[in-house]
Amino acid sequence: INADIEQENKCKKDTECENENEINNQLNILNNKTQSQQGQSVIPACETCFTQNLNQDEITKFLLAISKQDVTFSNIEDICQQIDKRINANEPNFPEILAISIFVAGEDAQIPIEKINALTDCLEEVYGITIPRPT
Repeated sequence: INADIEQENKCKKDTECENENEINNQLNILNNKTQSQQGQSVIPACETCFTQNLNQDEITKFLLAISKQDVTFSNIEDICQQIDKRINANEPNFPEILAISIFVAGEDAQIPIEKINALTDCLEEVYGITIPRPT
């Protein structure tokens, strides 16, 4: 009986209760969606590939080494913008060109091959491409 009285006092109009129930349902849907998204793996951004696999000193050396090849890059964001641009343009043979750039710069910067491979693996995941490894 108390619950009926509380419900009656809480919802003076039927539309108020309907609106409240609708809001609660929408919140539950949003919470469930957020929880399911948290359970999914997140694909890292290009910049994250560099920062997760190279320390700051290695990033600095990599930037200097890759800038000797073609265009001068002042930061990782510049490199990633260039990669984005060339992948979106479906540039022929770009994965091969990217592989050469990454591995030559890595070697010039004296970065261990394991770290360059991890960086390359990450970029493959981000862009959904295969970057060939040097033989």
